[in-house]
This record gives sequence, structure tokens and C-alpha cells, in this order.
Amino acid sequence: MTFNGRRQSRDRIVYSDIAENMAEGARLLADEYSRALFSDIPVNAEFRGDFLDIAQMGDVCFVEKGALTPYAKKARELIIYHWNRHYPSDTCLDIVPEKEGFSLIDTMELVGSSHEKITKEIYRK
Repeated sequence: MTFNGRRQSRDRIVYSDIAENMAEGARLLADEYSRALFSDIPVNAEFRGDFLDIAQMGDVCFVEKGALTPYAKKARELIIYHWNRHYPSDTCLDIVPEKEGFSLIDTMELVGSSHEKITKEIYRK
């Protein structure tokens, strides 16, 4: 997910896809680190360090850094975006969705602005 404390890549199609697929009235929660990614996207967002702790049913949490293991039981859906190339990393997704009770329900390919292929996987409990 990160390399040398920074995001590996950023492609605006991912952030647009998130905003377009949020339920009406849903709240996007993310770390302050992610604020700039959503600056040009109209979304009801809150940026704070404890966003995973305060998340409620219906909220969308955007995670770039940090562990998901402590929150896996609370989550009902995971959407994971994969780039079409391998980047070096020092932090990676720390859960295997199937081991946490999630099932893959859909996979789609997006064409990004900096990546010709971005794979979107949707998992649900």
C-alpha cells in the first residue's frame, strides 16, 4: 500500500469511481493523508486519524495506510483496487479477505489516467 511512507501510485479514476458508487448521503472517512486525493471530487468527506474507529454502518472508509486486521470483523464489504504493475512496497494489505469471511462477488477492469488497467475487486460477507 505504501513505499517509504508514501502512496505507491495515484490515479484519479479510482477516486472518481469511489465517489460515483457511494450511496446517496453516505460519508467518506479517510486519514488526513488522503485529503488531497478527494479535493476535486464532490463527496461528503471527513478526514481524521481515528476514522476507522468512528466508522458507522453505511460509511465508506478509504484506507491507504495502516492495518485493517483490527477492523475486519466490523467491515461488511471490501473494495480493493490493483494496479497493472508491481510497485515496491514496505506496507501491504494485511488481511486476506477470504480468511476474514469475505467472498469475491465482482471483478471489473477500469481504464485509468496513469494506468491502462486497474482491477477492482468487490468482496462481501
